[in-house]
Amino acid sequence: MTRREKVLTYLETYALSMDQGATTSEISEAIGILRPNVSKVLNQLVREGRVKKTDGRPVHYFVNHSARKDEMKMQQKPNIGFAGYARIRDSSSKEEDAANKHEVDVFKNMIGSRDSLRNQVEQAKAALLYPPHGLNTLIIGQTGSGKTYFAHKMYHFALDRKIISKKGFTTFNCADYAHNPQLLMSHLFGYVKGAFTGANADKAGLIQEADGGMLFLDEVHRLPPEGQEMIFYFMDHGTYSRLGETAKAHHADVRLVYATTEDPKSSLLQTLSVVFRLSFSCRIFTKEMHVKNCNY
Repeated sequence: MTRREKVLTYLETYALSMDQGATTSEISEAIGILRPNVSKVLNQLVREGRVKKTDGRPVHYFVNHSARKDEMKMQQKPNIGFAGYARIRDSSSKEEDAANKHEVDVFKNMIGSRDSLRNQVEQAKAALLYPPHGLNTLIIGQTGSGKTYFAHKMYHFALDRKIISKKGFTTFNCADYAHNPQLLMSHLFGYVKGAFTGANADKAGLIQEADGGMLFLDEVHRLPPEGQEMIFYFMDHGTYSRLGETAKAHHADVRLVYATTEDPKSSLLQTLSVVFRLSFSCRIFTKEMHVKNCNY
């Protein structure tokens, strides 16, 4: 994937509206390319008419959809760079309009989704659409601020865009088993026969149950160190082992959404943030909730 393709694909996923766009710094941070190189690509795309930019500072860039549609009409089929890119923009403008209509409908009942929370909603959509497998998401907010509600909205958006299957929205509260790490990990990852007293047969965990869907881990700050290590390994590699298993690795494709009530400035959350390798963040629900998206 060339720099040019990465920049265009990011703009397709992030700049979902004509007045949204993304800055050079935002694009650079999100796709991991140095800012001068991103700026050079953007200037070239602007000269070609593939990308438009806003006046004033900071400059925001967005895809020229008119040019994009003309290009796609001239091609027999779309040129897909990232896996899953075909989900983002259909070659048929009619299908694209229908998809965009559904996309808006998913969040339309959320107060502020088209006004004060518009950027936050677009950020969540971008996290789900980000190629090739999306970004895991950490939601930070006080009790009752709507973290679970927002996660459900993300799930239905992913279903609507056919990013995930209809396997369901699996939830797990890490606080329920915070004082029993072994039991917590057995629920998440499953276990094999003989792994501990009472394990009379192999049992799948929530990770396997959510394969192809979304897993929502509430109060993730209550995960014990052992559980954190296994989750982080799964984020990196997409594989995991059941409790008591040493040689066999299982694969699962799961969109992970975490939630916590911890203060963003707390040492615990800062540690989680470092391990999550957060790629970008935004505020949501005024001062009561934040959303952070973390890459694999």
